[in-house]
This record gives sequence, C-alpha cells and structure tokens, in this order.
Amino acid sequence: MRDLTRPLQECLTALDHKRNLQQVLRRHPADRDELIALLRLSVDLGTLGPPPAEPGFRLRARNRMLAAAADRRRSRRRNPLTFLPRPAARLALTGALALAVTLGAVMAAAASGNSLPGDPFYGVKLGLERAQLTVTLDSAARARLQVQFTD
Repeated sequence: MRDLTRPLQECLTALDHKRNLQQVLRRHPADRDELIALLRLSVDLGTLGPPPAEPGFRLRARNRMLAAAADRRRSRRRNPLTFLPRPAARLALTGALALAVTLGAVMAAAASGNSLPGDPFYGVKLGLERAQLTVTLDSAARARLQVQFTD
C-alpha cells in the first residue's frame, strides 16, 4: 500500500483554499479513487459535531476537585500558624523576632557588666556606658556616672 499522506494533504489544502481539486487529482492518477474516498470521509467527519459528554464525567471531575480541595485544606492545618489570618501571623512572627532580639541584647548587656579590657563583651560594656551618659541630662548625675564607670 502506498503512502497517501502527501497527496491527501495537497487535496485537503486545495479544498480549504477553494482551489481546483481536479488539478491535484490529475497529478496523482494512480491514487485518484483512494484519494476521492479519503476526501469524502474527511468531509463527512468534518460535518460531525463533537461527541456527547459521558454522563458520569462531570460528577467524577467534581469529586476529584473536591478531594483535591480537601487535601489542600488538610495540608494547611499542619502549620501551627494557619489558624491565624496572614496579617496576624506576620505580626506574631515579627513580635517573636523582636522579643528574641531584645532578649539577646539584654543578656549581652548583663554578661558585659563585669567585663574588663580585652574581654569579648568589653565593647558592649563601653557602648552601654556611653548610652547611659548620653541619656543622662543632669550634669551632676552625669558626673556621678563617670566616676562610677572609672571605678
């Protein structure tokens, strides 16, 4: 059996562009009868509408979609912050982070209280002393702090 793909494509193109189909068929005299039968089949198939949908298809598709939504809902419940709306979860996370940073700073300040020059926290101690002096507005209190820091 010969391959009729190319001649059939030429015939279908001629039909689509409303050109002379007889000229195309004359170029393929040996396959003329088969090409005509295939062209009729093609035209008949083109007049058919889409096949009717299977009755249970919509129900199965709906059930699959609901099952996928339930899976997504279950997977969200595993996160402990999902019970909170997004802005509340962000606020809670920001608050926890601020608390952790503040707690770390307070612990570093407490650890630097007795540090001496050369100790790792001595720079923190000097920074705290400078901050206390900057915040103190009374000159007598500032002088007392400077004396206290030198001791």
